[in-house]
Amino acid sequence: MARLVKRGKTWQYEISFKKGDGSFDKLRKGGFRTRTEAKDAVTELEYNMSRGLKGEKKNLFLSEYFEDWMSLYKEDSVSTITYRKYQDT
Repeated sequence: MARLVKRGKTWQYEISFKKGDGSFDKLRKGGFRTRTEAKDAVTELEYNMSRGLKGEKKNLFLSEYFEDWMSLYKEDSVSTITYRKYQDT
């Protein structure tokens, strides 16, 4: 569940999630001009997390980011051969 907060003239979202080791952490992002922009961004983030995106992104290797990107955006939209080429990359 996300929380939307107005901070000065901009909006910020805060979302709690469970890390792989079982502990909980928070992810925050601000700078949205309107509440709707913040709500749209957090909705997309929650959707991606439900599809398997990891919430902890502070110390992420490029290879891990690429694997997340492949599984979120390419696995269901490209052919098997193309996806295998992404894996080889």
